[in-house]
Amino acid sequence: MGFLADVAGANHARDQWSVGTARELAARGDAKSLATAAVLLQSANPIGANDALRAIDLADRAAEEAPDDNAIGWVRLRICEQTPGCDLQGVATTLRWVDADNGAPWLSMLAAAMKDKDEQAVDHALSGMAGAKRFSLYWNQTVTMVFDALKSAAVIAPPGMSNADHSRLDVAYGLSIIVIPPFRPISEACKDARALSRHHDVCVKIVALLQRGDTLVSQGEGYAVQKRLFPPDSKEVRMAVEHQKNLESKMRAERKFETAFLPWFNNRLALHRLALMRQFPREEDVMNAVLREHHINGEPLHD
Repeated sequence: MGFLADVAGANHARDQWSVGTARELAARGDAKSLATAAVLLQSANPIGANDALRAIDLADRAAEEAPDDNAIGWVRLRICEQTPGCDLQGVATTLRWVDADNGAPWLSMLAAAMKDKDEQAVDHALSGMAGAKRFSLYWNQTVTMVFDALKSAAVIAPPGMSNADHSRLDVAYGLSIIVIPPFRPISEACKDARALSRHHDVCVKIVALLQRGDTLVSQGEGYAVQKRLFPPDSKEVRMAVEHQKNLESKMRAERKFETAFLPWFNNRLALHRLALMRQFPREEDVMNAVLREHHINGEPLHD
């Protein structure tokens, strides 16, 4: 009971920190501070009805301040998805106008269509996603945005963490998880595509987008779906397995280097990673850059 009470107390303290910090950032009024405040409120667990409405209001204001900021638009969409009564279709449509090449905003429409069992809307969402040029969740942009907002406001670290840059980056990582959506709608829509040819072609295109996505999570989902789209002994499945193993190998190699440094290098490593995240929009490209710096071939495999 004592351990559980300690955990509950720590969680409560962290939630109080999130709400208080959100208030500080909202008072600054700039787009990135408003968006980060919205993320902080959304991270409270459980999030109350008032905090949920406040979060979407802050996200709306951030989008008004920076209508062309794709990362803020995506944060707004993800918060809207989790807010009852939010105009999900309107928010998704706005982001598709701002970033027409991105297939990710169609995911919320696909989820809604599948929940409503609307086959025509499912087909429309899958076709829209398949016709995109890339699949972006704006992970790197969101992490750097949250880090910058917390640092510029000189926000005191949450309970149990320091005010050092590496600690602040860990907080930014944790908060930015909000931009990762559930991929189940894609998995469900494409799970029978091999047996039922109806969605096969669009699912193959979506898989290709996911595998070039800007997050490792998206890429992993792309490989998983590809293995279900084709027969087990097919060339396509062998390629998916090979690419997935290659990606996982690089991830292990990067973690090995990250843990090889002494603690007093943590801030320098954090700031260097942030610089790479500002330079590269894709998570894998940051990983490749780190591995190249250590003289290991980090380039992805090519067909």
